[in-house]
Amino acid sequence: MCESASQCSHSVQLTLQSVLVFSAFGKSRKLSKSIEDIVAVIDRLHASAISVGHEAEINQDTFWGEVCKDIGISNVKTNRTRLKNGYLRHKKKNVAAATSTAQSAVSPHTDASEDTPGSTPSHDGMTTSPAQKNVAAATSTAQSAVSPHTDASEDTPGSTPSHDGMTTSPAQKNVAAATSTAQSAVSPHTDASEDTPGSTPSHDGMTTSPAQIGSVSSDAEITSDDTYYKSSLPPPPWFFFIDHKDWTKLRKRQHLHRFQTLNWTSVMANGIKSIHPLCSFGFKGHRVKSISSRRSGPVFVCSGYCLFDDCPVEVDIIVQEESSLKAMVQFRGSFVCHRWDQLKRRPVRGKERDALSQTLTTKMPRSVYLESIARLDDTVMASGCRDQVPATGVMKTVSWSQKVKRRRHKNELISLQRMLKEEEEDPEERIIQKVGLHPKSLMLFSLKTLNVFFDRCKEDIVYFDATGSIIMKGKGQSSPFYIYEVVVRHPSKGSSPLPVATYITSDHTTTSVSYFLGSVVTELIRQHGPKAKTRPVMFICDGSVVLLQSLSSNFCGVSLQELLCRYFLIVTGQAKDDAIGLPILHRCLSHVMKNAKELCKKHASKHYKLAMHVFGRMTQASTLRELDELVISTNMVFSSSHSGENVEKHFINLQMQLTKGGPCPEDSTVTNQDYENDIGPTRFQQHFEELIAREDLDQEGDENTYYCPTFIPTLMRYFLPQAALWSKLLLGDLGRHGTGPVYDSLSKKYSRASSKSTQNYTQDNQTQGIMEKSQWDLKQIRFLRKKMSRLDDFVDTYKVTLKALLREYADSKRRKKKTHRVDVERWKNRRQKKRGVYVSKLSKPFVFKQQKNKRTLDRKHSKTLENRSPSQSPQGKKQPPSASVSDTSKDLKSQVTQLWRKSDTEVVVSVVPSQIIGHNFVIHHSEFRTLRPHQWLVGEIDFDKYKAIVSFVNISDTHWKFLYVNAAETSVCLVDPARSTTEQADSDDAANRLREYFKMRRTCHGKSDWVNVKWTGDVLQHPFQRDGSSCGVVVIKMAKAVMEAFPNRASMTFGTAPGKMAEERKKLAVEILQASAVPGVRAFLSLHRSVSFGLIQVQLRLTCHPVKLCSTVTESDMPPKPPVNPENESLLDNLNLMGVDVKKAHQRQPGVFRKSFTNEQGVAQFLQGKGACRKVIASIISRYPRAITRSTDHLEKRWQLWRNIFTTDAEIVSIMDRSPESFFRTSDNENLEKNIAFLISLGLSTKDLHRLLTTAPRTFSNSVELNKQMVEFLGDVCTELGGKNPEQFAKAVISRNLYILIRSIKRVRTNIDMLKSSLKLRDSDLLAFLQGSGVDILDLSNECVKKNFNSLNQKMTLLGCQKSDIKKLIMTYPMVLYIGTSTLSSKLDCLLNVGITMDQIVEKPKVLDYSVQNITGRLQELQKVGYNFQKNGINILDSSRKRFDAKIEKLSAPPEE
Repeated sequence: MCESASQCSHSVQLTLQSVLVFSAFGKSRKLSKSIEDIVAVIDRLHASAISVGHEAEINQDTFWGEVCKDIGISNVKTNRTRLKNGYLRHKKKNVAAATSTAQSAVSPHTDASEDTPGSTPSHDGMTTSPAQKNVAAATSTAQSAVSPHTDASEDTPGSTPSHDGMTTSPAQKNVAAATSTAQSAVSPHTDASEDTPGSTPSHDGMTTSPAQIGSVSSDAEITSDDTYYKSSLPPPPWFFFIDHKDWTKLRKRQHLHRFQTLNWTSVMANGIKSIHPLCSFGFKGHRVKSISSRRSGPVFVCSGYCLFDDCPVEVDIIVQEESSLKAMVQFRGSFVCHRWDQLKRRPVRGKERDALSQTLTTKMPRSVYLESIARLDDTVMASGCRDQVPATGVMKTVSWSQKVKRRRHKNELISLQRMLKEEEEDPEERIIQKVGLHPKSLMLFSLKTLNVFFDRCKEDIVYFDATGSIIMKGKGQSSPFYIYEVVVRHPSKGSSPLPVATYITSDHTTTSVSYFLGSVVTELIRQHGPKAKTRPVMFICDGSVVLLQSLSSNFCGVSLQELLCRYFLIVTGQAKDDAIGLPILHRCLSHVMKNAKELCKKHASKHYKLAMHVFGRMTQASTLRELDELVISTNMVFSSSHSGENVEKHFINLQMQLTKGGPCPEDSTVTNQDYENDIGPTRFQQHFEELIAREDLDQEGDENTYYCPTFIPTLMRYFLPQAALWSKLLLGDLGRHGTGPVYDSLSKKYSRASSKSTQNYTQDNQTQGIMEKSQWDLKQIRFLRKKMSRLDDFVDTYKVTLKALLREYADSKRRKKKTHRVDVERWKNRRQKKRGVYVSKLSKPFVFKQQKNKRTLDRKHSKTLENRSPSQSPQGKKQPPSASVSDTSKDLKSQVTQLWRKSDTEVVVSVVPSQIIGHNFVIHHSEFRTLRPHQWLVGEIDFDKYKAIVSFVNISDTHWKFLYVNAAETSVCLVDPARSTTEQADSDDAANRLREYFKMRRTCHGKSDWVNVKWTGDVLQHPFQRDGSSCGVVVIKMAKAVMEAFPNRASMTFGTAPGKMAEERKKLAVEILQASAVPGVRAFLSLHRSVSFGLIQVQLRLTCHPVKLCSTVTESDMPPKPPVNPENESLLDNLNLMGVDVKKAHQRQPGVFRKSFTNEQGVAQFLQGKGACRKVIASIISRYPRAITRSTDHLEKRWQLWRNIFTTDAEIVSIMDRSPESFFRTSDNENLEKNIAFLISLGLSTKDLHRLLTTAPRTFSNSVELNKQMVEFLGDVCTELGGKNPEQFAKAVISRNLYILIRSIKRVRTNIDMLKSSLKLRDSDLLAFLQGSGVDILDLSNECVKKNFNSLNQKMTLLGCQKSDIKKLIMTYPMVLYIGTSTLSSKLDCLLNVGITMDQIVEKPKVLDYSVQNITGRLQELQKVGYNFQKNGINILDSSRKRFDAKIEKLSAPPEE
């Protein structure tokens, strides 16, 4: 490189690095410090640290904190990092300067190809010239100049020992590197000012010479160790070419001598990367020649450095001419030196960022990351440079920023509206059809997709289903978003199905889905005529009643019940002409069988397989007669209580029917759904009920083994009424069901369809595997398993993928047509071991099970003997042993064997009477099992055999607590049913004492089970008791919940109200009485579970009584029971002294008087300090006793919040005197503060807040999120009605209706919809009405508004008024809807009876403000003076009492003569 360029680069470097800038006091000020001063301070502090033996502190934050303090800057991480990096760069610069000095000592005319006179051979046989000796000498001088303060007798921080025991510092390593560079400079230099022949452009537009290509793999000599990766720099020449397009873009963003953006750094970094890819470079600064400048000099100059901490490599880039844009590169530094534990990468900017964001639209960040790191060169991988591999977090940020950039507006609804306006320019490509606001919904389809639907629905099945988990649920939204799609099969086999219409909504009702399908049908009729409605030949859905009813009403034109009636006429041979074009509605067989599994598991669990095979055979019935036969036989087998001749005969009949089943695939990907879809009575239900009623069930004979009394009734209620939807009754040729012209037409229709190669609805049409594939394709392929947070983001991706699917469909029509029929719907070619096992042919017949009479009698007799002594007869006389007794003993022996086989539990299996009256021996199951052969007879518990312990702890014979020990989680929970703040501490104490108990047990008894378990205290979430006597019942409920949920964590949701506890006590008493009549062994067999629990006595405190599980004291010994939650006597005395009306306060809030700690004196002193008198304080506490539970600190903070709104303390005291609830109601000061700040941010004035606090204090009890939801809703209403300022609309509504924030969104939404539909208002009129006088109507309940409007409408219609009159009355006087039906009728009758017309009332509606008595009294006075309403009007009725009396007096006065 030329000398001038080198000098220019060096001057730029000195300018950029002579001063360091630091932040002070946050970001408000900047301080500049000279690098020389900073280095002097660092060297001084470093020398002082070495002198005291703390040389390692230079790499710690404490050392750099001392440096910050010494030079007078803030000790923050940013400043410490900047100091450290600046110091290291300065050291590198010193090394480079020393190296430059060494290079200048070498003669530039020395030819290395010839021996120099005076040269001497080195130790390795090489010859050393005098110039090289000068280099060595200069290098030695440079070494001594690098660190003048370093004492050779002491170690330097960061130094490493060499192989000969000497210590080498990092600076010395850099000097050695500089020496290597200086030695390489002795060889002949290469002129870099000319292009090297044969140079080739790189992939990013930069030009690379042949010497540079492969320099990484061949020339980079890696001499790495365990700490550093080392490599040499590439050989010169070093240059690249900047792309003209990139330079033009940079020039456009130039200001003076600088580029305004940092995109130039990416351009330069990519150029350097084509030469030297091992380092990751950052840039210090740059200078650009202005466009109009005439000065000579380089066009562009910049300096850079390697981002790795220990790497000495720096770079200068100079562009001399703008015509060629050839960038000359000069590296400084001897070699590459990177720590193995460091990875560096540059920020992603410019066109790299755009290309990456484009890639991320079709790939996940993790996938792009793995692909990038796999393409990385091994040498670059080892160097730690990751410029070509952005981190996944960076890629997520890039993807998100690109998504935000695509949005039209930050508001979701406004963004959708703008997208809708953009699509209006091209109606054929328009996809967004309708946007709903509350609830949010979106309809997506276009004319092209509807044309595809019209083309395919006549030949193929149309699928309709919904899926979720793509769009996330919004804040405050109760229901998730579902995506409903109408899908048709693609003509080409293996291609993705084509969605023709999509509906996104959170309202999953029949009305909402019908609205979507109705819009689709309307657009179809508009494009293709009325016949398009009945064109679809067949629909398949999962069986949801919502989907079935919506399809029936929109495409069949009738309700679902009426449609089933028409289907019944078809299958019974009574079809009419309208049956020819009636679409077939069918439920997916896979979903039906899933529902059948739930049915059979619940109602025929003992004969599950038989019931499933029978139901599967019903789904294959193709005629009603065949289905009737199956229902009759099934009813006889499963509903007969006894097994007679009919049961066995019909069982054999079922066996014959089961051998006729045909194969049908069963899809295991469908989710379980609730089969209890009661669609009401149908003709099918009536038919099957009559069929079953005609058959007599077997009531005599042996007990029926297959008896399941609830199976057939459940089948009759939820499945058989819609048999035509899930069986084969409507599949195939419908002409088989009858004769006549209609059935002939149906047969011809089926024949035409089956003869065409393009038709596929005639075969394998019982499942919706195509729909499942479409949903899989939607989630996995089109949306890449991503979840969308906004609807406009969903639409952007949806439009792109739908366009691709439409193009794929268009290509399929251009190719040679193939058959559309798919032999079997095995989408994704998934293998299943059991495919359609319950609907296929039965291979192994069932064996009919029948109980013999003798066995039945013996079993009944053995049950009787179990409850009696074996030696007693039914009459109480001793009988000799008989055969039945021997059978009983055999039965008991078998039960003993069963008990021995069970795992140990602490359940009582026997209670043996003792010789001492009133005492019994209790034998537990674990003790009972020690009677097994080869077992020791013990009564001690082996805790290792148990997974958990539940027990109860009695506290001073007055309170129960629940103890739960979970060995799997090593946790101990001591649960207090009463509300306690020390529950965690109590559990920790119980865990400590449990550890002490097991250690003591090992010491005393040599038992080591559970001794090494590290028990920790834990807390369970649980309800709290609400009285003073139900602690025992609550802990029993806790134990039950824990045992039922084990090993999972219990969710305790039972009620603890006094009434609920009374019911639980009765249930416990009934269970105890019932259990007393059951033998212990049988009780154990019924209660035994697979999970073992222990119920033991635990002593938690060394000085307390052991735990008692029940009380055995007599009534005479029982101490007197203390009163339940007695009132605080001292509180009552204090309140009486303060003058509080205790009786009134007790009636309002009696619970306050049972609290142990109150703050009545503190509240009184606080209010007195604010100017309240004794009488006001007593009145406040009398009307709101809960005020005395507030602490003084709480009141002081609350007062300060109120003072932000009110100017004086007297105002607050006055408000508290009028309404103490407004001040004391809520105890959450933080929530109050947030609400006040939020309302102020809306622009509400202090006067508005004053009114809200005094009139609607519940507003501030709401959470801020709840109030925000209402404000956002009001803004959405304004936007929906065409308003331009949603914030101003919300402010106006809240200012005029103070109660709006404590009403539900549903109420307000319903009232707005009712007003719009009833009054037929335009959006602009409704918006003005809601901002004006009509805002008060929003506060009324929906029922009240509807009822009052209907009564007003009815009354005025009877009086001959037009709808315009009703509308005018409500618009001018909305308060008319506040008046009840009877009151309004009375007021109107009073006015009309004296000759006032409805037109006058409509013109002056405020006369209805007054009460009936007031109106009647005024009318009587006016009649006495002969007032003429027709002549003088009715304004006199709408006047104050004073003005009305003056008018009456004037009218009563005699006329002047």
